[in-house]
Amino acid sequence: MSGRGRTGTFDAIGDFPTIDTTNYPSTYVQQTTGSLTFDGAVDSINIGTATTWDAIIGNAAGSTEKMAFSAWVRPTSDGESDFGRVLDFGSQDVAIFVSGESGGAVYLQYSARFTGAIGTWRTNTRAVTLSEWTHIAVTFDAASASNNPIIYINGVAVAITETSTPSGDYDGITGDNCYIGNNQAKNRTFAGQLADVAVWNSLLTANEIKSIY
Repeated sequence: MSGRGRTGTFDAIGDFPTIDTTNYPSTYVQQTTGSLTFDGAVDSINIGTATTWDAIIGNAAGSTEKMAFSAWVRPTSDGESDFGRVLDFGSQDVAIFVSGESGGAVYLQYSARFTGAIGTWRTNTRAVTLSEWTHIAVTFDAASASNNPIIYINGVAVAITETSTPSGDYDGITGDNCYIGNNQAKNRTFAGQLADVAVWNSLLTANEIKSIY
C-alpha cells in the first residue's frame, strides 16, 4: 500500500509475495503491517510504468533528478542470479540490489543509468547480514555523473566503491515497468523479507535518515 496512491499490483497471480505478520523489523513497523516474503524465483510487485516514475525520480520535465530510497530488508541469500532486487526502475535505469553472498552476508549495490555508461556503486564490505533485519537507505543527486550516492546501513553512512563509472547525462526512467523485489524480466527476484519500502524525489539528510531508522 502507498500513502501517495501508488499501491502496487501483480502481473500474475503467482507473483504475489507471502504476507508475514509475525516477522517484522521493529515496533515501528506494526504487526498488522508485517513484511512480505519474496521467494527468490518469481515474486514481484509492479509499482508503475517508466513514464510515471520518470516524472518523479527521472529526467522528465519537472523532475528534480534527486532521489532517496529506504527499506527494511532481511535477505536469506543474494537472490535470483545473485542480484536480488530491492527496487528496480525501468530494468536497472535505477536499481537497488544485493549481491556477492559470502560468509553469511551480502553487499548492497545501487545503480543509475547515464547516456554514456551506467554507474554502479556498492558498500565496501558485505554490510547486510543474511536472515537479519537491516535498514537500508540511499540518496543520489543525478544532476551530474560526477556525483556519488550515499548509502546508509542502519542509519549510518558507509564507505562505498564505484564499480562502474557513469558518463554523460542522467538517462531517467525510460525502460520497462518498475518493481519492488524483482525486475521487469522476472529474473532478479529478491529472496527473503522486505518491509516499509519508500521513495522520495528529494535528498534526505543524514538526520532524516536516522529519524526513519
